[in-house]
Amino acid sequence: MSKLESLEKLRNGMGGYGTGDNNFVTLKKEAFDRYCDAIQEEVDKAYMRLPVDADGVPIHVGDVVYSKIWPDGVMVYEISFTDNDGDRVYNDSGTYCLSGVCSHVKPRTVEDVIGEALDKYDKGIIGREGMAEMCAKELRMVGE
Repeated sequence: MSKLESLEKLRNGMGGYGTGDNNFVTLKKEAFDRYCDAIQEEVDKAYMRLPVDADGVPIHVGDVVYSKIWPDGVMVYEISFTDNDGDRVYNDSGTYCLSGVCSHVKPRTVEDVIGEALDKYDKGIIGREGMAEMCAKELRMVGE
C-alpha cells in the first residue's frame, strides 16, 4: 500500500489513529500530523507557481537567464513574487530583474551576426551581396 493510499485510509476513518491492517502502519496523532505536513510540502513543491520569462518559459532556481542587464547570463539564485511590478529573479549578488524581461535564450550580438555571415561567405553559401543582406536583416532583429 502506498503512502498516499495509507493517508487516504486515515482521512476516511478506516482504522482511525489506532488500529490498522497488515499493510498499514499504526500512527499516533502527532505522527499523522507530521505525515500530512510532509505530503502537503511535497504537493506544494510539485505545484508551486513559477514566474515565466519573456518567452513564456517557467523560470526555476538554478536556471541561466539573460536580459539587457545580464547579457552574458546569470544563474537564478532566488525568486520573489510581487503584486505591484511583477515577479523578480535574483542573481547571487542580490541584483534582480523582472521575470518578464528575462529569457532562457542568449540574445544574439552584432559579433554573432557578422561571424555567421562570414562563415557562410567562407563556405560559399552566400556571396558578398547575400552577406550584406543577411547582416542588414539580422542586425535589425538584434536592434529590436
